[in-house]
Amino acid sequence: MVNRILEYPIEVPICEDDLRTNRNFMIGLGKLTEAVFGNETLIQGLLCKPTTPASLDVLVEAGQIFSWQNVDDSAYSELPADTDHQIVKQGLILDETTLACPPPVTAGFSINYLVQIEFQEVDALNEERAFYNSADPSQPYYVYEDSQREDKCLVTVKAGTAATTGTQVTPAPDVGNVGAWVVTVTEGQTTITANDITEYPEAPFIKATKGLYYAQVTNDGSNNYEGVSKPPVPAYEDGIMAIIKPNVANTGDSTLDLGHGAIQLLDLDGAALHANELKAEFPYIVIYNNNKWIIQVTSQANINKLPKDYRSGTLLVNNSIDILKDLDFQAGAWRSQDDTTDLILASTFVKQIDANWAPGTDAGGFPSGLTLTADTQYHAFLIGKPDGTTDSGVDSDIDAVNLLADATGYTKIKRVGTIWTDVSLNIVEFIMFYEGNTRVVYWHTPIIDYTLPNPGTSAVLVPLRTPLDVNVMAIINHRLDSPSLATEIYYSNPLQADLLSTVVIGNAWAAANVDNLTQITIMTDTTKQIRYRLVASNASTVVSISTIGWKE
Repeated sequence: MVNRILEYPIEVPICEDDLRTNRNFMIGLGKLTEAVFGNETLIQGLLCKPTTPASLDVLVEAGQIFSWQNVDDSAYSELPADTDHQIVKQGLILDETTLACPPPVTAGFSINYLVQIEFQEVDALNEERAFYNSADPSQPYYVYEDSQREDKCLVTVKAGTAATTGTQVTPAPDVGNVGAWVVTVTEGQTTITANDITEYPEAPFIKATKGLYYAQVTNDGSNNYEGVSKPPVPAYEDGIMAIIKPNVANTGDSTLDLGHGAIQLLDLDGAALHANELKAEFPYIVIYNNNKWIIQVTSQANINKLPKDYRSGTLLVNNSIDILKDLDFQAGAWRSQDDTTDLILASTFVKQIDANWAPGTDAGGFPSGLTLTADTQYHAFLIGKPDGTTDSGVDSDIDAVNLLADATGYTKIKRVGTIWTDVSLNIVEFIMFYEGNTRVVYWHTPIIDYTLPNPGTSAVLVPLRTPLDVNVMAIINHRLDSPSLATEIYYSNPLQADLLSTVVIGNAWAAANVDNLTQITIMTDTTKQIRYRLVASNASTVVSISTIGWKE
Protein backbone atom coordinates (compact mmCIF):
# COMPACT_ATOMS: atom_id res chain seq x y z
CA MET A 1 0.00 0.00 0.00
CA VAL A 2 1.48 3.35 -0.99
CA ASN A 3 -0.40 5.64 1.40
CA ARG A 4 -1.59 4.76 4.89
CA ILE A 5 -4.35 6.55 6.74
CA LEU A 6 -3.53 8.08 10.12
CA GLU A 7 -6.03 7.74 12.95
CA TYR A 8 -5.88 8.96 16.52
CA PRO A 9 -7.15 7.76 19.91
CA ILE A 10 -10.74 8.85 20.74
CA GLU A 11 -11.03 10.42 17.27
CA VAL A 12 -14.54 10.27 15.80
CA PRO A 13 -14.31 7.71 12.96
CA ILE A 14 -15.22 8.84 9.46
CA CYS A 15 -16.18 6.57 6.60
CA GLU A 16 -13.78 8.30 4.20
CA ASP A 17 -10.85 6.77 6.10
CA ASP A 18 -12.01 3.23 5.29
CA LEU A 19 -12.79 4.20 1.71
CA ARG A 20 -9.37 5.82 1.18
CA THR A 21 -7.70 2.74 2.69
CA ASN A 22 -9.52 0.53 0.18
CA ARG A 23 -8.64 2.84 -2.71
CA ASN A 24 -5.00 3.20 -1.67
CA PHE A 25 -4.67 -0.56 -1.38
CA MET A 26 -6.17 -1.00 -4.85
CA ILE A 27 -3.84 1.65 -6.32
CA GLY A 28 -0.78 0.03 -4.76
CA LEU A 29 -1.68 -3.41 -6.11
CA GLY A 30 -2.54 -1.93 -9.49
CA LYS A 31 0.78 -0.15 -9.81
CA LEU A 32 2.65 -3.28 -8.68
CA THR A 33 0.81 -5.29 -11.33
CA GLU A 34 1.70 -2.63 -13.92
CA ALA A 35 5.37 -2.84 -12.93
CA VAL A 36 5.37 -6.62 -13.44
CA PHE A 37 3.09 -7.04 -16.46
CA GLY A 38 2.75 -3.59 -18.06
CA ASN A 39 -0.59 -1.93 -18.76
CA GLU A 40 -1.87 -4.00 -21.66
CA THR A 41 -4.94 -6.18 -21.11
CA LEU A 42 -3.98 -9.68 -19.95
CA ILE A 43 -5.97 -12.76 -18.96
CA GLN A 44 -5.08 -15.76 -16.83
CA GLY A 45 -6.74 -19.12 -16.19
CA LEU A 46 -10.03 -19.32 -18.13
CA LEU A 47 -9.22 -22.67 -19.74
CA CYS A 48 -11.91 -23.67 -22.24
CA LYS A 49 -12.80 -27.36 -22.29
CA PRO A 50 -15.60 -29.78 -23.27
CA THR A 51 -18.27 -30.71 -20.75
CA THR A 52 -18.33 -34.13 -19.08
CA PRO A 53 -20.19 -35.94 -20.53
CA ALA A 54 -19.59 -34.20 -23.84
CA SER A 55 -22.37 -31.95 -25.15
CA LEU A 56 -22.81 -28.90 -27.37
CA ASP A 57 -21.72 -26.69 -24.46
CA VAL A 58 -18.21 -25.76 -23.38
CA LEU A 59 -16.93 -24.91 -19.91
CA VAL A 60 -14.61 -21.99 -19.18
CA GLU A 61 -12.71 -22.39 -15.93
CA ALA A 62 -12.30 -19.70 -13.30
CA GLY A 63 -9.77 -16.99 -14.06
CA GLN A 64 -9.02 -13.28 -14.17
CA ILE A 65 -8.48 -10.29 -16.42
CA PHE A 66 -6.03 -7.44 -15.86
CA SER A 67 -7.24 -4.21 -17.47
CA TRP A 68 -6.02 -0.58 -17.62
CA GLN A 69 -8.81 1.47 -16.05
CA ASN A 70 -9.57 4.78 -14.38
CA VAL A 71 -9.16 4.63 -10.61
CA ASP A 72 -12.91 5.22 -10.25
CA ASP A 73 -15.24 6.21 -13.09
CA SER A 74 -17.93 7.23 -10.62
CA ALA A 75 -18.08 8.30 -6.99
CA TYR A 76 -16.89 5.58 -4.62
CA SER A 77 -19.42 6.12 -1.85
CA GLU A 78 -18.26 9.40 -0.25
CA LEU A 79 -15.08 9.66 -2.35
CA PRO A 80 -15.37 11.51 -5.66
CA ALA A 81 -14.68 9.83 -8.97
CA ASP A 82 -11.04 9.79 -10.08
CA THR A 83 -10.76 9.71 -13.87
CA ASP A 84 -7.45 11.60 -13.94
CA HIS A 85 -5.39 8.57 -12.93
CA GLN A 86 -5.25 5.05 -14.30
CA ILE A 87 -4.16 1.73 -12.82
CA VAL A 88 -4.25 -1.95 -13.74
CA LYS A 89 -7.38 -3.49 -12.23
CA GLN A 90 -8.02 -7.17 -11.65
CA GLY A 91 -11.39 -8.68 -12.56
CA LEU A 92 -12.16 -12.13 -11.15
CA ILE A 93 -14.50 -14.98 -11.89
CA LEU A 94 -14.35 -17.77 -9.33
CA ASP A 95 -16.69 -20.30 -10.92
CA GLU A 96 -16.88 -22.13 -14.23
CA THR A 97 -18.97 -20.61 -17.01
CA THR A 98 -21.10 -22.78 -19.31
CA LEU A 99 -21.47 -21.51 -22.89
CA ALA A 100 -23.81 -22.95 -25.52
CA CYS A 101 -22.37 -23.45 -29.04
CA PRO A 102 -25.11 -24.98 -31.23
CA PRO A 103 -24.20 -26.18 -34.75
CA PRO A 104 -25.51 -24.51 -37.92
CA VAL A 105 -28.55 -26.04 -39.57
CA THR A 106 -27.34 -25.84 -43.16
CA ALA A 107 -25.69 -28.98 -44.54
CA GLY A 108 -21.97 -28.59 -45.17
CA PHE A 109 -21.70 -25.44 -43.03
CA SER A 110 -19.62 -24.71 -39.94
CA ILE A 111 -19.55 -21.84 -37.48
CA ASN A 112 -16.85 -20.33 -35.28
CA TYR A 113 -17.74 -19.11 -31.83
CA LEU A 114 -15.49 -16.62 -30.08
CA VAL A 115 -15.14 -16.93 -26.31
CA GLN A 116 -14.45 -13.35 -25.25
CA ILE A 117 -13.43 -11.80 -21.94
CA GLU A 118 -14.35 -8.38 -20.59
CA PHE A 119 -13.45 -6.38 -17.48
CA GLN A 120 -16.56 -5.10 -15.74
CA GLU A 121 -16.88 -2.93 -12.63
CA VAL A 122 -20.27 -2.76 -10.92
CA ASP A 123 -21.67 -1.67 -7.59
CA ALA A 124 -23.52 -4.63 -6.10
CA LEU A 125 -24.54 -6.45 -2.91
CA ASN A 126 -27.55 -4.24 -2.26
CA GLU A 127 -28.27 -4.45 1.46
CA GLU A 128 -30.23 -2.66 4.14
CA ARG A 129 -27.85 -0.25 5.89
CA ALA A 130 -28.35 1.60 9.17
CA PHE A 131 -27.88 5.39 9.13
CA TYR A 132 -27.65 7.97 11.90
CA ASN A 133 -30.98 9.59 12.69
CA SER A 134 -30.35 13.12 13.98
CA ALA A 135 -34.00 13.43 15.01
CA ASP A 136 -33.75 10.39 17.27
CA PRO A 137 -30.19 9.03 17.65
CA SER A 138 -31.46 5.94 19.44
CA GLN A 139 -33.46 4.87 16.38
CA PRO A 140 -31.37 4.60 13.18
CA TYR A 141 -33.14 4.75 9.89
CA TYR A 142 -32.53 2.09 7.24
CA VAL A 143 -31.88 2.48 3.53
CA TYR A 144 -31.00 -0.10 0.90
CA GLU A 145 -27.63 0.74 -0.63
CA ASP A 146 -25.00 -1.10 -2.66
CA SER A 147 -22.37 -2.47 -0.28
CA GLN A 148 -19.55 -3.52 -2.59
CA ARG A 149 -17.80 -2.35 -5.74
CA GLU A 150 -16.97 -5.49 -7.66
CA ASP A 151 -14.36 -5.93 -10.40
CA LYS A 152 -15.51 -8.85 -12.50
CA CYS A 153 -14.19 -11.00 -15.29
CA LEU A 154 -17.12 -11.40 -17.70
CA VAL A 155 -17.06 -14.47 -19.96
CA THR A 156 -19.38 -14.52 -22.99
CA VAL A 157 -19.59 -16.26 -26.33
CA LYS A 158 -20.06 -14.47 -29.68
CA ALA A 159 -21.34 -16.40 -32.66
CA GLY A 160 -19.75 -15.89 -36.06
CA THR A 161 -21.56 -16.33 -39.37
CA ALA A 162 -22.10 -19.89 -40.53
CA ALA A 163 -20.47 -20.64 -43.86
CA THR A 164 -19.24 -23.53 -45.97
CA THR A 165 -16.91 -25.57 -43.84
CA GLY A 166 -13.39 -24.18 -44.13
CA THR A 167 -14.53 -20.67 -45.08
CA GLN A 168 -16.22 -19.65 -41.85
CA VAL A 169 -14.67 -16.63 -40.12
CA THR A 170 -14.14 -16.05 -36.42
CA PRO A 171 -15.87 -12.84 -35.30
CA ALA A 172 -13.83 -9.99 -33.84
CA PRO A 173 -14.15 -9.31 -30.11
CA ASP A 174 -16.75 -6.74 -29.10
CA VAL A 175 -15.52 -3.33 -27.93
CA GLY A 176 -13.96 -3.67 -24.47
CA ASN A 177 -13.47 -7.44 -24.89
CA VAL A 178 -10.45 -9.60 -25.76
CA GLY A 179 -10.66 -12.92 -27.52
CA ALA A 180 -9.63 -16.07 -25.66
CA TRP A 181 -10.84 -19.18 -27.49
CA VAL A 182 -12.42 -20.27 -30.75
CA VAL A 183 -14.95 -23.12 -30.77
CA THR A 184 -15.70 -24.60 -34.20
CA VAL A 185 -18.94 -26.57 -34.68
CA THR A 186 -20.10 -28.29 -37.87
CA GLU A 187 -23.66 -28.98 -39.04
CA GLY A 188 -24.87 -32.30 -37.62
CA GLN A 189 -22.31 -32.32 -34.81
CA THR A 190 -23.75 -33.59 -31.50
CA THR A 191 -20.84 -33.06 -29.11
CA ILE A 192 -17.89 -30.72 -28.78
CA THR A 193 -14.46 -32.30 -28.19
CA ALA A 194 -11.10 -30.81 -27.25
CA ASN A 195 -10.12 -30.84 -30.96
CA ASP A 196 -12.89 -28.32 -31.66
CA ILE A 197 -11.41 -25.75 -29.24
CA THR A 198 -8.38 -23.63 -30.18
CA GLU A 199 -6.76 -20.61 -28.62
CA TYR A 200 -7.70 -17.28 -30.26
CA PRO A 201 -4.59 -16.04 -32.15
CA GLU A 202 -4.39 -12.70 -30.31
CA ALA A 203 -5.45 -14.08 -26.92
CA PRO A 204 -3.46 -12.12 -24.29
CA PHE A 205 -2.91 -15.02 -21.90
CA ILE A 206 -0.19 -14.71 -19.28
CA LYS A 207 2.16 -17.47 -20.33
CA ALA A 208 3.99 -19.56 -17.76
CA THR A 209 7.65 -18.69 -17.33
CA LYS A 210 9.90 -21.33 -18.86
CA GLY A 211 10.46 -24.02 -16.30
CA LEU A 212 7.40 -23.14 -14.18
CA TYR A 213 4.51 -25.60 -14.27
CA TYR A 214 1.23 -26.18 -12.46
CA ALA A 215 -0.46 -29.52 -11.80
CA GLN A 216 -3.42 -30.83 -9.84
CA VAL A 217 -2.05 -34.19 -8.72
CA THR A 218 -3.88 -37.31 -7.58
CA ASN A 219 -2.68 -39.90 -5.07
CA ASP A 220 -2.87 -43.35 -6.67
CA GLY A 221 -3.37 -44.95 -3.25
CA SER A 222 0.30 -45.71 -2.61
CA ASN A 223 1.52 -42.12 -2.08
CA ASN A 224 2.51 -41.65 -5.72
CA TYR A 225 1.04 -38.35 -6.89
CA GLU A 226 0.36 -38.17 -10.63
CA GLY A 227 -0.80 -35.34 -12.85
CA VAL A 228 -0.43 -33.61 -16.19
CA SER A 229 0.97 -30.11 -15.74
CA LYS A 230 0.08 -26.92 -17.56
CA PRO A 231 2.04 -26.57 -19.76
CA PRO A 232 3.28 -30.17 -19.96
CA VAL A 233 6.76 -30.78 -18.56
CA PRO A 234 8.93 -31.63 -21.62
CA ALA A 235 11.56 -33.48 -19.57
CA TYR A 236 12.96 -33.57 -16.05
CA GLU A 237 15.83 -31.09 -15.74
CA ASP A 238 17.55 -29.61 -12.72
CA GLY A 239 15.94 -26.29 -11.83
CA ILE A 240 12.44 -27.07 -13.11
CA MET A 241 9.88 -25.58 -10.73
CA ALA A 242 6.28 -26.73 -10.38
CA ILE A 243 3.30 -25.80 -8.26
CA ILE A 244 1.36 -28.90 -7.26
CA LYS A 245 -1.95 -29.26 -5.44
CA PRO A 246 -2.58 -32.78 -4.04
CA ASN A 247 -6.14 -34.12 -3.97
CA VAL A 248 -5.62 -35.90 -0.61
CA ALA A 249 -3.06 -35.89 2.19
CA ASN A 250 -0.14 -38.28 2.03
CA THR A 251 0.26 -41.10 4.52
CA GLY A 252 4.05 -41.47 4.32
CA ASP A 253 7.05 -41.35 1.98
CA SER A 254 5.77 -39.99 -1.36
CA THR A 255 6.67 -39.65 -5.02
CA LEU A 256 5.62 -37.25 -7.78
CA ASP A 257 5.08 -38.13 -11.46
CA LEU A 258 4.56 -35.23 -13.87
CA GLY A 259 4.68 -37.39 -16.96
CA HIS A 260 8.21 -38.81 -16.95
CA GLY A 261 8.21 -41.28 -14.10
CA ALA A 262 7.73 -41.24 -10.35
CA ILE A 263 10.45 -39.31 -8.47
CA GLN A 264 10.78 -39.18 -4.67
CA LEU A 265 9.57 -36.05 -2.87
CA LEU A 266 11.88 -34.71 -0.15
CA ASP A 267 11.64 -31.74 2.21
CA LEU A 268 14.29 -28.99 2.26
CA ASP A 269 16.23 -30.95 4.85
CA GLY A 270 16.55 -33.81 2.38
CA ALA A 271 14.28 -36.07 4.42
CA ALA A 272 11.47 -38.29 3.14
CA LEU A 273 7.98 -36.99 3.82
CA HIS A 274 5.97 -38.14 6.83
CA ALA A 275 2.20 -38.65 6.97
CA ASN A 276 0.14 -35.51 6.41
CA GLU A 277 3.09 -33.40 5.26
CA LEU A 278 1.09 -32.93 2.06
CA LYS A 279 -2.36 -31.56 2.85
CA ALA A 280 -5.36 -31.96 0.59
CA GLU A 281 -5.96 -29.01 -1.75
CA PHE A 282 -2.93 -27.04 -0.48
CA PRO A 283 -0.51 -25.67 -3.13
CA TYR A 284 3.19 -26.57 -2.85
CA ILE A 285 6.23 -25.35 -4.77
CA VAL A 286 8.59 -28.16 -5.75
CA ILE A 287 11.95 -27.96 -7.54
CA TYR A 288 13.60 -30.79 -9.46
CA ASN A 289 17.22 -31.36 -8.45
CA ASN A 290 19.51 -34.37 -8.87
CA ASN A 291 16.71 -36.85 -9.56
CA LYS A 292 14.60 -35.64 -6.60
CA TRP A 293 11.64 -33.31 -6.21
CA ILE A 294 12.41 -30.92 -3.32
CA ILE A 295 9.35 -29.44 -1.67
CA GLN A 296 10.06 -25.88 -0.56
CA VAL A 297 9.37 -26.24 3.14
CA THR A 298 11.91 -26.72 5.90
CA SER A 299 10.58 -29.57 7.99
CA GLN A 300 7.51 -31.55 8.92
CA ALA A 301 6.85 -29.32 11.94
CA ASN A 302 6.37 -26.22 9.75
CA ILE A 303 4.47 -27.64 6.79
CA ASN A 304 1.09 -25.92 6.47
CA LYS A 305 0.75 -25.72 10.22
CA LEU A 306 -2.82 -24.81 11.07
CA PRO A 307 -3.22 -21.71 13.26
CA LYS A 308 -3.64 -22.09 17.02
CA ASP A 309 -7.21 -23.11 17.95
CA TYR A 310 -8.07 -23.64 14.25
CA ARG A 311 -11.21 -25.67 13.64
CA SER A 312 -13.15 -26.55 10.54
CA GLY A 313 -15.75 -29.26 10.02
CA THR A 314 -15.94 -32.39 12.21
CA LEU A 315 -19.58 -31.92 13.10
CA LEU A 316 -20.98 -34.64 15.36
CA VAL A 317 -24.05 -36.43 14.01
CA ASN A 318 -26.28 -39.24 15.29
CA ASN A 319 -25.44 -42.09 12.91
CA SER A 320 -28.27 -42.77 10.45
CA ILE A 321 -27.93 -46.57 10.61
CA ASP A 322 -27.51 -47.02 14.36
CA ILE A 323 -28.80 -43.76 15.79
CA LEU A 324 -28.78 -45.11 19.34
CA LYS A 325 -25.21 -46.34 19.72
CA ASP A 326 -23.11 -44.92 16.86
CA LEU A 327 -21.70 -41.41 16.55
CA ASP A 328 -20.46 -39.85 13.30
CA PHE A 329 -17.38 -37.61 13.37
CA GLN A 330 -17.63 -35.80 10.04
CA ALA A 331 -14.56 -34.83 7.99
CA GLY A 332 -12.68 -31.78 9.24
CA ALA A 333 -9.40 -30.23 10.38
CA TRP A 334 -8.56 -29.01 13.90
CA ARG A 335 -5.38 -27.90 15.66
CA SER A 336 -4.50 -30.05 18.67
CA GLN A 337 -5.09 -28.73 22.17
CA ASP A 338 -1.33 -28.29 22.76
CA ASP A 339 -0.89 -26.48 19.38
CA THR A 340 1.64 -28.99 18.04
CA THR A 341 -0.28 -31.18 15.59
CA ASP A 342 -2.91 -30.90 12.88
CA LEU A 343 -5.75 -33.34 13.51
CA ILE A 344 -7.43 -34.06 10.18
CA LEU A 345 -10.21 -36.47 9.28
CA ALA A 346 -10.38 -36.81 5.50
CA SER A 347 -13.76 -38.57 5.72
CA THR A 348 -16.44 -39.41 8.27
CA PHE A 349 -15.43 -41.71 11.13
CA VAL A 350 -18.17 -43.79 12.77
CA LYS A 351 -17.54 -44.69 16.42
CA GLN A 352 -19.59 -47.09 18.56
CA ILE A 353 -20.16 -46.09 22.20
CA ASP A 354 -21.11 -49.65 23.17
CA ALA A 355 -17.74 -51.13 22.10
CA ASN A 356 -14.20 -50.69 23.41
CA TRP A 357 -12.07 -48.26 21.44
CA ALA A 358 -10.34 -49.58 18.34
CA PRO A 359 -8.61 -47.67 15.54
CA GLY A 360 -10.43 -46.69 12.38
CA THR A 361 -14.00 -46.06 11.34
CA ASP A 362 -16.93 -48.40 12.06
CA ALA A 363 -15.08 -49.36 15.25
CA GLY A 364 -15.42 -49.00 19.00
CA GLY A 365 -15.07 -45.52 20.42
CA PHE A 366 -15.49 -46.04 24.18
CA PRO A 367 -12.63 -46.43 26.71
CA SER A 368 -12.24 -49.98 28.03
CA GLY A 369 -11.53 -48.62 31.50
CA LEU A 370 -14.98 -47.01 31.80
CA THR A 371 -18.48 -48.41 32.08
CA LEU A 372 -21.15 -46.82 29.89
CA THR A 373 -23.54 -45.16 32.33
CA ALA A 374 -27.09 -43.89 31.98
CA ASP A 375 -27.85 -40.17 31.95
CA THR A 376 -24.17 -39.26 31.67
CA GLN A 377 -22.24 -36.87 29.47
CA TYR A 378 -19.21 -37.90 27.42
CA HIS A 379 -16.89 -35.53 25.62
CA ALA A 380 -16.11 -36.33 21.99
CA PHE A 381 -12.46 -36.01 20.90
CA LEU A 382 -10.24 -36.05 17.88
CA ILE A 383 -7.04 -37.83 18.89
CA GLY A 384 -3.77 -37.90 17.03
CA LYS A 385 -0.25 -39.23 16.86
CA PRO A 386 2.68 -36.82 16.51
CA ASP A 387 2.91 -37.76 12.80
CA GLY A 388 -0.67 -36.51 12.25
CA THR A 389 -2.47 -39.87 12.18
CA THR A 390 -5.95 -38.98 13.42
CA ASP A 391 -8.78 -40.96 15.01
CA SER A 392 -11.67 -40.21 17.36
CA GLY A 393 -13.59 -41.41 20.41
CA VAL A 394 -15.39 -40.37 23.59
CA ASP A 395 -14.42 -40.03 27.25
CA SER A 396 -15.99 -38.68 30.43
CA ASP A 397 -12.64 -37.05 31.27
CA ILE A 398 -12.03 -33.58 29.80
CA ASP A 399 -8.41 -34.54 29.04
CA ALA A 400 -9.35 -37.90 27.43
CA VAL A 401 -7.12 -39.79 29.89
CA ASN A 402 -9.12 -43.03 29.62
CA LEU A 403 -9.36 -42.85 25.82
CA LEU A 404 -5.63 -42.30 25.37
CA ALA A 405 -4.93 -45.28 27.65
CA ASP A 406 -6.49 -47.50 24.96
CA ALA A 407 -5.21 -45.60 21.91
CA THR A 408 -1.55 -46.64 21.86
CA GLY A 409 0.70 -43.98 20.34
CA TYR A 410 -1.99 -41.32 20.37
CA THR A 411 -0.94 -38.38 22.53
CA LYS A 412 -2.70 -35.38 20.95
CA ILE A 413 -6.33 -34.43 21.64
CA LYS A 414 -8.96 -31.86 20.79
CA ARG A 415 -12.46 -31.86 22.21
CA VAL A 416 -14.99 -31.38 19.40
CA GLY A 417 -18.25 -31.73 21.32
CA THR A 418 -20.22 -33.48 24.05
CA ILE A 419 -22.92 -36.17 23.96
CA TRP A 420 -25.33 -37.60 26.58
CA THR A 421 -26.72 -41.03 27.27
CA ASP A 422 -30.34 -41.57 28.28
CA VAL A 423 -31.72 -44.04 30.84
CA SER A 424 -31.38 -46.85 28.25
CA LEU A 425 -27.69 -46.08 27.58
CA ASN A 426 -28.53 -44.67 24.14
CA ILE A 427 -27.13 -41.46 22.66
CA VAL A 428 -29.62 -38.63 23.18
CA GLU A 429 -30.48 -37.16 19.76
CA PHE A 430 -29.10 -33.72 18.96
CA ILE A 431 -28.46 -31.36 16.05
CA MET A 432 -25.07 -29.67 15.54
CA PHE A 433 -24.20 -27.00 12.97
CA TYR A 434 -21.90 -24.02 12.43
CA GLU A 435 -23.01 -20.42 12.83
CA GLY A 436 -19.96 -18.66 11.41
CA ASN A 437 -17.11 -20.20 13.40
CA THR A 438 -19.38 -20.96 16.35
CA ARG A 439 -20.65 -24.49 16.85
CA VAL A 440 -24.32 -24.63 17.82
CA VAL A 441 -26.00 -27.66 19.38
CA TYR A 442 -29.78 -28.08 19.73
CA TRP A 443 -31.45 -30.92 21.56
CA HIS A 444 -33.70 -32.79 19.16
CA THR A 445 -36.36 -33.05 21.91
CA PRO A 446 -35.86 -30.46 24.67
CA ILE A 447 -37.42 -31.08 28.08
CA ILE A 448 -38.25 -28.89 31.08
CA ASP A 449 -35.06 -29.15 33.13
CA TYR A 450 -36.04 -27.03 36.08
CA THR A 451 -39.18 -25.79 37.84
CA LEU A 452 -39.20 -24.11 41.27
CA PRO A 453 -42.25 -22.56 42.99
CA ASN A 454 -41.66 -19.56 45.27
CA PRO A 455 -37.88 -19.51 44.77
CA GLY A 456 -37.43 -16.52 47.08
CA THR A 457 -35.18 -13.55 46.47
CA SER A 458 -31.82 -15.16 47.20
CA ALA A 459 -29.51 -16.20 44.37
CA VAL A 460 -30.37 -19.60 42.89
CA LEU A 461 -27.88 -21.79 40.99
CA VAL A 462 -29.40 -23.93 38.24
CA PRO A 463 -27.55 -26.85 36.55
CA LEU A 464 -28.40 -27.03 32.85
CA ARG A 465 -28.31 -29.76 30.26
CA THR A 466 -25.04 -28.40 28.83
CA PRO A 467 -21.44 -29.67 28.94
CA LEU A 468 -19.43 -29.92 32.16
CA ASP A 469 -15.82 -28.74 32.34
CA VAL A 470 -16.20 -25.97 29.75
CA ASN A 471 -17.92 -22.60 29.49
CA VAL A 472 -20.64 -22.48 26.84
CA MET A 473 -23.37 -20.04 25.87
CA ALA A 474 -26.49 -21.87 27.00
CA ILE A 475 -29.70 -21.32 25.02
CA ILE A 476 -32.66 -21.58 27.39
CA ASN A 477 -36.38 -21.06 27.18
CA HIS A 478 -37.47 -19.43 30.41
CA ARG A 479 -40.90 -18.89 31.98
CA LEU A 480 -41.59 -16.54 34.88
CA ASP A 481 -45.12 -16.92 36.27
CA SER A 482 -46.20 -14.68 39.16
CA PRO A 483 -49.96 -14.04 38.89
CA SER A 484 -50.37 -12.25 42.23
CA LEU A 485 -47.04 -10.41 42.54
CA ALA A 486 -45.12 -8.18 40.14
CA THR A 487 -41.46 -9.22 39.98
CA GLU A 488 -38.33 -9.22 37.81
CA ILE A 489 -35.63 -11.81 37.24
CA TYR A 490 -31.95 -11.37 36.39
CA TYR A 491 -29.90 -14.27 34.96
CA SER A 492 -26.10 -14.24 35.20
CA ASN A 493 -23.00 -16.38 35.07
CA PRO A 494 -21.99 -17.48 38.59
CA LEU A 495 -18.63 -15.76 38.08
CA GLN A 496 -20.36 -12.41 37.62
CA ALA A 497 -21.46 -10.13 40.45
CA ASP A 498 -24.69 -11.30 42.11
CA LEU A 499 -27.05 -8.40 41.42
CA LEU A 500 -30.74 -7.58 41.71
CA SER A 501 -32.57 -6.37 38.64
CA THR A 502 -33.10 -3.11 40.52
CA VAL A 503 -29.37 -2.51 40.02
CA VAL A 504 -29.06 -3.88 36.48
CA ILE A 505 -31.79 -4.34 33.88
CA GLY A 506 -33.30 -7.77 34.34
CA ASN A 507 -33.91 -10.41 31.69
CA ALA A 508 -37.66 -10.63 32.22
CA TRP A 509 -40.54 -9.45 34.37
CA ALA A 510 -43.98 -10.72 35.35
CA ALA A 511 -47.09 -9.00 36.68
CA ALA A 512 -50.55 -10.04 37.82
CA ASN A 513 -52.08 -12.45 35.28
CA VAL A 514 -49.11 -11.96 32.90
CA ASP A 515 -46.61 -14.78 32.26
CA ASN A 516 -43.22 -14.02 30.74
CA LEU A 517 -41.82 -16.54 28.26
CA THR A 518 -38.44 -15.65 26.79
CA GLN A 519 -35.50 -17.30 25.06
CA ILE A 520 -32.23 -16.25 26.72
CA THR A 521 -28.57 -16.94 25.95
CA ILE A 522 -26.34 -16.98 29.03
CA MET A 523 -22.82 -18.30 29.69
CA THR A 524 -22.49 -21.28 32.04
CA ASP A 525 -19.65 -21.92 34.44
CA THR A 526 -17.59 -25.12 34.19
CA THR A 527 -20.08 -26.92 36.44
CA LYS A 528 -22.74 -26.19 33.77
CA GLN A 529 -24.60 -23.83 36.10
CA ILE A 530 -26.20 -20.42 35.68
CA ARG A 531 -27.63 -18.17 38.38
CA TYR A 532 -30.81 -16.15 38.76
CA ARG A 533 -32.23 -13.83 41.35
CA LEU A 534 -35.77 -12.46 41.75
CA VAL A 535 -36.75 -9.04 43.05
CA ALA A 536 -39.83 -10.47 44.75
CA SER A 537 -41.38 -13.91 45.24
CA ASN A 538 -44.45 -15.45 46.85
CA ALA A 539 -46.42 -18.69 46.70
CA SER A 540 -47.71 -17.83 43.20
CA THR A 541 -44.25 -17.27 41.73
CA VAL A 542 -42.81 -20.07 39.58
CA VAL A 543 -39.57 -20.16 37.54
CA SER A 544 -39.25 -22.82 34.80
CA ILE A 545 -36.30 -23.47 32.46
CA SER A 546 -35.82 -25.68 29.39
CA THR A 547 -32.34 -26.10 27.92
CA ILE A 548 -32.72 -25.80 24.15
CA GLY A 549 -29.01 -26.17 23.40
CA TRP A 550 -25.76 -24.21 23.53
CA LYS A 551 -23.11 -22.41 21.51
CA GLU A 552 -19.35 -22.79 21.81
